[in-house]
Amino acid sequence: MKKKAAILLILVVLVVAIGWQTSNIPDPRYQNRPLSQWIKDLPTQFHQPIGLTPLSQDEASLEWQAAQQADFGRPLTPANRSALEAINALGPRAVPWLVAHFHPKPPLRLRLFQFATKHKAPSFITNFMQRHRWYEQSPDPFAALCLLGSRAHSAVPHMLKRLADPNESVRQRARQIIEAAFKREADVPPLLAMLTNPITRVYAFPLLAAKAPHAIPKAELLAGFHDRNLALRQASLAAAARMGTNAVEYLPQISELSRHKESYCRYLAVSALGSVGAPAAEILRELYARPGENEEWKAHVVSATMSPQGDITQGRALLAQYCAEKPGNAEQLMRYIAGRATLEIWDMASLLQELNAVSPQTITAFLESMPAMSDYAQARTCVILGGLTGKAPLIVPFLTSKLKDHDFSVRCNSALALGKLGPKAASALGTLKEMQNAEKPLERACVNKALQAISPALATPAQ
Repeated sequence: MKKKAAILLILVVLVVAIGWQTSNIPDPRYQNRPLSQWIKDLPTQFHQPIGLTPLSQDEASLEWQAAQQADFGRPLTPANRSALEAINALGPRAVPWLVAHFHPKPPLRLRLFQFATKHKAPSFITNFMQRHRWYEQSPDPFAALCLLGSRAHSAVPHMLKRLADPNESVRQRARQIIEAAFKREADVPPLLAMLTNPITRVYAFPLLAAKAPHAIPKAELLAGFHDRNLALRQASLAAAARMGTNAVEYLPQISELSRHKESYCRYLAVSALGSVGAPAAEILRELYARPGENEEWKAHVVSATMSPQGDITQGRALLAQYCAEKPGNAEQLMRYIAGRATLEIWDMASLLQELNAVSPQTITAFLESMPAMSDYAQARTCVILGGLTGKAPLIVPFLTSKLKDHDFSVRCNSALALGKLGPKAASALGTLKEMQNAEKPLERACVNKALQAISPALATPAQ
């Protein structure tokens, strides 16, 4: 009897604690539904921290928003889209609650339920817990914080502390949230301070490499190229790739890692060499001819050689050599560009123009193969196709057909790509006009921007 009384007393105290904890930070509401319910409907998988941006911002952000829609890599359900809309609307108001519920342990209610079940608490207590679903895991705030992007910046100080958490999963998730919410002026100094701690360095260094590579001290970057931790070597290469021609002083270290036994390290080194530009041209040619490498390696070297900073004459020569070596190499390179290459670093439209000059049937064959791609790859490819102004007669019908695609991100990016083609996309006006009343605001905005570029008289006046 005393044992049961003690259990009951403990549970009562903990219930009071739960009540105080939850009332201390209110659960924000959107359309009369609490945030804790909305985040259950969020998509939990995406390719990178992406950040949602309000449509009230600069119109130029439309391309960015539409491209990011594809980063979920799979079709979104109506519930997913409603949850995204709710998180977007709540914005920074959601952050305090999300941060308060970011923890590695099971929720207190669940632990109490497990405790009561294990110690055979009185039935009225376990019945109460079951009626109120204490056995459920709490909603995970991770996706919402990533999706809020820079609007969740108030969470960064808390996440910086979490980089030293004993739980590796917590450290990884904290790193991703910081990457999504990063603001250079505020976040670089504390990350630089973390480089001296062996635990936090593993997370702080890649964050700086991705977001502020020029802020990394030269001594730290040189040490990163030779670090025993492979992830830090890779982060150093990623930083060099983002530094462009400024990375020329690290050319010996990058060249050495282009021969590393780990394939991803070699690929990152090639990207960095392409970013350095003309000074790395001879190294890239040697890497292209290196025995034992597969066709994908050669495609990667060619795309790096054709970077905007590169030696265009040598790049064109290597491109022609690659396409002539084996039938189908041109199509292989097209597929590689669409599926693997980094749009933010390379001018892919210019590379495709060069490729089509070498192999005129390449783009036709590639468009025919696109339906076999994932929605994600198709949406990203539509962004590139909008830059192929010289192939408008071929590109416009294809993009027009994609305006009816089942995937929202493909439709948005197809509309924006047609807008980039301008008056050359006049044949798509009829389909675009039909889409002016699309259900989603972002889709309507993308269509309207395309109409403005193709035929301003048909665009809906700004509200």
